[in-house]
Amino acid sequence: MASIRCAHCKTTHGSVAEVRSCAGTPGVQTYLAPVAVLDRPKSLQDELRELRDATPVGRYAIINAYGNAEFYSVSKPEDGRWKGYTFLSRQAGDDERPVKAMSAQRDVLAVIALDPKVASAQYGHLIGHCGVCGRTLTNPESLERGIGPVCADKMGW
Repeated sequence: MASIRCAHCKTTHGSVAEVRSCAGTPGVQTYLAPVAVLDRPKSLQDELRELRDATPVGRYAIINAYGNAEFYSVSKPEDGRWKGYTFLSRQAGDDERPVKAMSAQRDVLAVIALDPKVASAQYGHLIGHCGVCGRTLTNPESLERGIGPVCADKMGW
């Protein structure tokens, strides 16, 4: 049975009827507040929000369950209408298609969040473009790292 804190006497009661009789006004709505808030599991939206915040802007390659590489990009506009939003797109050839399903976004971002640096470098190794900005890698050191020197400095990698 839930305990209900009474705004009138500042104690807890076992039912709404007890709170109303304590306040002396049986038909009037009184302020009811639960004594303890139950711990609830994270919602998909909360989990996705945390993953979006934790994932840096860039390009990533992950290996799926079949052993094939999948390529993704994460963008976070800094101005305009979409400022503050995070977008996840899947690269298909030269096109990028948005990943719209929240559960799919969560699954992809969770894999990237395990180690964004590795996923970004893997993109550079497999595609030959910087895992952060997408520019073509030409320097042998950059090709080995999978990330260009400017982006590596900017990201602290």
